[in-house]
Amino acid sequence: MTQKQKKRGIIRNEIQEKMFAKEARLEENNGPRYLILTRTDEAETMEKVSPFFIEKAIDQITPNVTISRMREGKLMLKSVDRQQAEKLLKQTVLGGKYGIKIEHTTLNFTKGVINCRDFKYLKDDEILEELKAKHVIEIRRFKDRIMDGKSIPSSSFVLTFNLGQLPTTINIGFYNCRVKQYVPSPLRCFNCLQFGHSKKRCRGNRICAKCANLCHEGSCSTLVVCVNCRQEHHALSKKCPIYEDECEIQKLRVTEKISIREAHP
Repeated sequence: MTQKQKKRGIIRNEIQEKMFAKEARLEENNGPRYLILTRTDEAETMEKVSPFFIEKAIDQITPNVTISRMREGKLMLKSVDRQQAEKLLKQTVLGGKYGIKIEHTTLNFTKGVINCRDFKYLKDDEILEELKAKHVIEIRRFKDRIMDGKSIPSSSFVLTFNLGQLPTTINIGFYNCRVKQYVPSPLRCFNCLQFGHSKKRCRGNRICAKCANLCHEGSCSTLVVCVNCRQEHHALSKKCPIYEDECEIQKLRVTEKISIREAHP
């Protein structure tokens, strides 16, 4: 084998490796898609339709679709990949009998966190415009840090991807940034200090975060008690076992793509 042939062989192998890597990235972003099936007749739902009929009708369209019932007589369809989802989205009749409408759900969007120092001084609109080709549809910058009385722009962002599965990395200019799963903080009410609802929807009394009694004026001189777990720490402590449980529930909800009710034990 000549030197030129060896060089061609090396180049050919490099090209194949790049192609395999590209295919792997595409496959990684081609995960399951979630769809909602409803009746086009607003007076009717899928609630009373036989599960045997539904399974056979969906299977005739495309096999291996996971079906589950939802509230209000809707059906949740989980496709194997994007191509299967696109086929389902085109359907207007189920089993030649029921007029239907199949739509995307919010479960087809994923959120990840990146950190890129070069983004510090760029405008959010500029960053979003450059990342649209990477399936990014929205960005949110973390709050700026205050150091020595000066505001330091944050280099951390939450990216919303128009993908069913979160990519592990994203190419940003000449960088290859790691993407971490974004898990939101538990929803906490800053009126009654309990979890699961916001202050706007709270019907309870305002509670002191230190003593767990009704909120009062002036400094609190009583023992420190958490209103949620009744242990001796501040109600806003991140070491509270109830707070830790709520964080795990949020993580389960995001990773398993389920509702907050389903995630609760």
